[in-house]
Amino acid sequence: MHKQLKIIFLILYIFVKPSNLYGQETKIISDTETALTVQVTSKYVLGDGDSRLDGRNITLQNAKKIAAEKAGSYIQSEKIIEDDEIKSDTIKAISTAFMSVSVIEELISLTPDNRTELTLTIQAVLDKSSFFGKLGIIKNDVRTKQQIASLRKSNDDLQNELEKLNQEIQSLKTANTNKITQKPRKELIERRDVVLSEMEQNESNIRKVFEKGTLFKMAMQNSDDFDKAKQGINTNVFQHIVNNTKISMNDPQFLDNGDGTYNIEVVVKWDMDTEPILTELNKHFWDNNRRQIVFKDCYYRQCDGIKVKELSNNDEDKKKPYSAQLYKFYTSKAAIIELVAGTHKSQIPIMAIYRRFTGFDGPYQEIIPRSDADISKSTSLGSNKVIIKNVPSSILENLTAIDAKVLLVEQKN
Repeated sequence: MHKQLKIIFLILYIFVKPSNLYGQETKIISDTETALTVQVTSKYVLGDGDSRLDGRNITLQNAKKIAAEKAGSYIQSEKIIEDDEIKSDTIKAISTAFMSVSVIEELISLTPDNRTELTLTIQAVLDKSSFFGKLGIIKNDVRTKQQIASLRKSNDDLQNELEKLNQEIQSLKTANTNKITQKPRKELIERRDVVLSEMEQNESNIRKVFEKGTLFKMAMQNSDDFDKAKQGINTNVFQHIVNNTKISMNDPQFLDNGDGTYNIEVVVKWDMDTEPILTELNKHFWDNNRRQIVFKDCYYRQCDGIKVKELSNNDEDKKKPYSAQLYKFYTSKAAIIELVAGTHKSQIPIMAIYRRFTGFDGPYQEIIPRSDADISKSTSLGSNKVIIKNVPSSILENLTAIDAKVLLVEQKN
């Protein structure tokens, strides 16, 4: 614990030590569970050859540096990093890169010796949850930690070079107007512009390190979520339909074809529990109108079912990042009730893609959880009257029953 306190006091000393080039004032504006807001006022006296833009860039860079140092030391004093696993310079580098900075006041004035002084006041907001999340990535990812350490070292070197350049530029007095002095001043200013640009690029590179890591981790998470979603669809939709659909049939009708064969007509009725299906589908998809998916039971002359529309699940409004990909998996299967009479078969779909295009409706996968008992009514996927065609009389003479079962079959998306 004593070692940790010494580290904090050392950090505080380093962070607030005065500079002979800058005047500054720093304070914490607000500190909530989610964010820390720091206000910094920084001053810079323009040297010969400095433009106002030069002065602003230098003052802004310094103000951001001071804000990051203040935020870093403040947060570390609240939450000590055990065993000094993450160096204070790394904390400062992350703070600098991820602070949201806005300029709230900019003033120009003259010093007692008639030199131009620029005063800049900024507010910098640090998202705490994002900040600690990035510290966690560094702690658990050696590659990211090494990348940040390299960028931090580069930025420290640039910061030291910037301070030396400013000192040299400041030391060139207005009275020194000979060509020998003017040439190095121009070169110093040009080099300083390059250093400032490289420091900005370093901040961008630090953000990119985390963005790449975050995108990779998100991709891995989405891949894991997608695999789990496929398992859920397979268990709670596909297999549920196969294993839990109750089928019944009325007495078959035999229609003589006049050639020694008969057509068998059967009205098929079925029923399934929709709760597991709806629960699973609503985890991943919207219905046709981007609302909760529901089961619309039988009504006048038709039994509508559980619909999942392609167009509602393949754009930026999709429910989950993987919804479009999962929709392809979901629609790769159809469910049918297959009726078997000896060696002859027929079938009726109870889950399939419905492809009637009306307006902007587009295709959708539909499950018909139950049929209507009235043979004059039908499902949107077809009539629930099934015909097994051209069954020879020799088969019928030995037929004791018509078998019915639910099968999953491949279908094209």
